[in-house]
Amino acid sequence: MRGKVLYQGKPPVDAFVYFEPVHQDNAHPSRPMGQVQKDGTFVISTYIHGDGAPAGEYKVSLEWLTYRPFGNQWVGPDKMQGRYKDPKKSGLQATIDTKPNELPLFDLK
Repeated sequence: MRGKVLYQGKPPVDAFVYFEPVHQDNAHPSRPMGQVQKDGTFVISTYIHGDGAPAGEYKVSLEWLTYRPFGNQWVGPDKMQGRYKDPKKSGLQATIDTKPNELPLFDLK
């Protein structure tokens, strides 16, 4: 399961894309995610790389931090000023189907 994201017309390389289930069935839902590559694409993973996400409706959030090799840390500030960090306020949604599918482009301004 793949998607693509652009921020101001360019790929936000290394940004993290998080999927929050709209309907949570248990107290500890999974949190599928992906990391944006140089071409703007990302692969959704829940438990292992590339395994996708359970079918359903999701609110989507993004965070674009800077990687610091010394200390192996992702640090802020968020390069998108936190505009898409909160899934309840980002305005982004996705529907994951039971069959393989590609998500529509997230074209962020």
